[in-house]
Amino acid sequence: MSQLDEFNRKLAAEQEARDREDLRKVIGTAEGRRFIWSILSSSQVYGRAFTGDPLTTAHNEGRRWVGIELLERIETDVPGSYLAMLREALDEQTAIESSRKLLAEQDAKADEQGGR
Repeated sequence: MSQLDEFNRKLAAEQEARDREDLRKVIGTAEGRRFIWSILSSSQVYGRAFTGDPLTTAHNEGRRWVGIELLERIETDVPGSYLAMLREALDEQTAIESSRKLLAEQDAKADEQGGR
């Protein structure tokens, strides 16, 4: 193996290790998990890419591919963190929906009282 080949091999291994550690640090914070979740959500990982229009379908599939790659990376480098992000996202969504329901009920009650 040439010196250049050895250098490139070591560099690739170092970059891969750095990327794994960076992902662990990002996933290790609530802010990082929310950010990663937003990327996974916008990529439509579990959605359908096909629209009938070839260019739109290709665009959607590209977005989906990025999400799939990220998800595979997460599950490989930080096992179990996807489920933690999913739980947190569901908890946040439940809290948002509860707040919306409460505010809608308060608005309806205010409308009833104002209409008397």
